[in-house]
Amino acid sequence: FIYMKPMLLKEYTRLSQIDGWFASEKYDGIRAIWDGTNFISRLGNVLNVPDKFKNGMPPLPLDGELYMGKNTLLKLRTLLRRNITEINEWDDLNFMVFDIPENKAPFKIRLLILFTLNLPAFCKIVEQRLIKNNNHLKHLLTNKLKNDCEGLVIRNPNAFYEQKRSHNIMKLKKEHLTLFL
Repeated sequence: FIYMKPMLLKEYTRLSQIDGWFASEKYDGIRAIWDGTNFISRLGNVLNVPDKFKNGMPPLPLDGELYMGKNTLLKLRTLLRRNITEINEWDDLNFMVFDIPENKAPFKIRLLILFTLNLPAFCKIVEQRLIKNNNHLKHLLTNKLKNDCEGLVIRNPNAFYEQKRSHNIMKLKKEHLTLFL
């Protein structure tokens, strides 16, 4: 397989022009790129998921997060590390898809393309909310934190996919609330 580096998040810094960016939930799972054949970790290792989860996947690369729900990261890591293939152990697995790495269009177009793909039921396209301004972003973050979420990911709608850590995609967590004071 050809290893494709994922676009990695930077820490949030207050931006003057946040309006028009997208915000989504930050999942506490395992970052993975579907390379058309296998799920690959951000370090380039093949992730051993049962074949059931490879069937029906598209031939094009997708960037996302393997996720089993809140407070299940340890369970997911254990399943992957121990190479456990009993299907019932994997019942809660979802692939939270948020990007198409090889597509050369800006993120807002890649997002639209995601919705045209015929994906298996365990693949969920991550909901993206349009940010109106900094107050709206603070409100979105506060609401996610109340619901026991790790935080938010914000994305520049005009950004192209970069195989590196990028200022066009940033994470916000509880500690970032002080930046809104």
